Amino acid sequence: MRAADGRVGRISLEALLRSPIAHQRRQAISALESAAPDEVVAAARRHAERLLDRSRRRVRAYASHPGDFTACPVIARTDVADDPSAFVDKRVPARSVSTGGTGGRPTSIRVSLSSILTEWLFIERVWSAGGVGVTSPKISFRGSSFGRGPASPPVSFGPTYNQLAVSPFALSDSTFFEVARQARELKPRAIWGYPSAMGVFARWVQRTGPHEGLSRVRALLLASEAAFGWQVELFREVFPNAAIIRWYGQSEKVIFGEMCSDNSSYHYYPTYGMTESVGGSLIGTGFTSAAMPLIRYDTADAADLRSGPCPCGLPYAYSMQLTGRWDQASLWGHSWEPISTTALNFHNPLFGKFVAVQFQQVRQGDVKLLAVADGVEDWDLLRRAVEDVQSRVGSTLTVAGEFVSREALLSSRGKVVTVDQRLAGPA
Repeated sequence: MRAADGRVGRISLEALLRSPIAHQRRQAISALESAAPDEVVAAARRHAERLLDRSRRRVRAYASHPGDFTACPVIARTDVADDPSAFVDKRVPARSVSTGGTGGRPTSIRVSLSSILTEWLFIERVWSAGGVGVTSPKISFRGSSFGRGPASPPVSFGPTYNQLAVSPFALSDSTFFEVARQARELKPRAIWGYPSAMGVFARWVQRTGPHEGLSRVRALLLASEAAFGWQVELFREVFPNAAIIRWYGQSEKVIFGEMCSDNSSYHYYPTYGMTESVGGSLIGTGFTSAAMPLIRYDTADAADLRSGPCPCGLPYAYSMQLTGRWDQASLWGHSWEPISTTALNFHNPLFGKFVAVQFQQVRQGDVKLLAVADGVEDWDLLRRAVEDVQSRVGSTLTVAGEFVSREALLSSRGKVVTVDQRLAGPA
């Protein structure tokens, strides 16, 4: 039955990926590959100026903006979080999503329905470097596959993307043995997900392998958070025949970056958005989602942005370093179970009612959800937020809540960090 369901899901997705509109968008994605670097910059600027012109007529937040793109102020995440409707073009069909809150506060975002295909085509392009397609068989470690946390089975099959989805809330030997068993049938070509969760699996494979079902893995698709150097070395050791594929993006869909094949730099696609640097922060103007145009949006990530060409040869702007919201950390359960905090992204809209939130762990198995109130401290809201997190982690962690001042959550750089981890982990 699983195989039949999988074929139905894959056929519909594959048909979409083979459609004429998908072909047209692929051509648009690669349109500037052979241009000179200055032509790339000029083309992106023209696109951004057209977007601003249209948005001044249709989007409240830009009604009083100057016509000159360079005079537009930088938009902070708090500007959008405080009044998201001001940035919406109501004429564009869209769905609502929430950012993960990795910058300390979730934000409500409207995503154009048409941009969903475009997003996957950019990802398809990145994955192709590892010989992997969107519907290639794969194992995934991603929280979005497990919205109910521990209420979901630790391992389940997702037919649409042909994936064996592994809950990042259940990273245990018993889960991994089940993954290895089912992988013998699936024959995965890739492993996709959070490096913090995939690293736990890689150590298990190193300790218990080799496993027949993993012998065909040809790509490791590292998503949603940065990978530490030691993790990359571990992946190379455990999966020596697999390409390591990394890319960069946001729920707000303003910048899309791809790590070059030599793992030395990220280049940023000018057909996805216009990328700038202001004071070391990456500023993006997204071209793919007309439902909520974000013009000169501060991603809260830092990069040493440089003019093209990229060392890989593409005529795109690039950076050698990229840091910020996607830096990772783990929480530790009562039995030292590692829990990827990326999997705990605050996608429930109730977290958007706080000014900021943070996980703090001082003792094994216990974690505090620290919240900054938006005005009066709403203890019922905090209780529901704690219950939401507790439902995701089950009995592996005990979650408590506390209101604090925003200053209490600031790092030495003045940023709200999502995780204040004070444990070194198991000895």
